[in-house]
Amino acid sequence: MMNRINLLLVLGVGLLCLYGCRSAADIYQRRISLTLLEPTRPAKPADGVKVYEYKNAVTEDYDVVALMKAEGYPTEVAKFKKAFQQRAADIGADGLIFKQVNLDEGLGVRISDVAAVRGEAIVFR
Repeated sequence: MMNRINLLLVLGVGLLCLYGCRSAADIYQRRISLTLLEPTRPAKPADGVKVYEYKNAVTEDYDVVALMKAEGYPTEVAKFKKAFQQRAADIGADGLIFKQVNLDEGLGVRISDVAAVRGEAIVFR
C-alpha cells in the first residue's frame, strides 16, 4: 500500500512539474497577438531565426510575413523577445525585427508600468 502511494505521489509531482514548466514557457506565447500576412512555411528551430533590433540592420531583401504584438511589464521584454522568436520559427520565418514601443509617446506622461513590444516576422527573398 505504501509503495502504491509513493508511486502515485511521484507520478503526481512529475505531472505537476511537466505542466508547470510547460505553462511557464507557454504563457508568453499565449499573450502574443499574431497577424499572418502570407501563408506559413515549414517550421524551423528558433535559433535559426535571426533577431534584428532595427529594420535597417537587415542587409538582405525580405518580405514581412507576419506582425506580432504584446504588452506586459518592462521586466518581461526579454521573455517576449524569445517568445516572438519562437513564434517566428513556428511559421517558418528567417528573421524577426523586434522592437519595444514607448506607450507614452505623444501623451506627455510616462507609463512605466507597461511595455509594448512589436515584431515583424520576415523571410528573405
